[in-house]
Amino acid sequence: MSATLFAEFVSVCFDNNQARAAEALGVDRSHVNRICAGERGITPALAAKVEQVSEGRFRKEALIWPDEQAA
Repeated sequence: MSATLFAEFVSVCFDNNQARAAEALGVDRSHVNRICAGERGITPALAAKVEQVSEGRFRKEALIWPDEQAA
């Protein structure tokens, strides 16, 4: 679920441009790609950056604990 939400963040905020998302988050493009593909998890620090970059549209809690947000 968090990979799907992260991919939605990349889509909405960066028009699916993983390189631009990576630059804004301060990580490698390959790291963004692995998260979108579900191969990597999202750290609390990265989730906080996502919330900051998205100006609160994507909450860090939803990225870290996706199942609790659905409840």
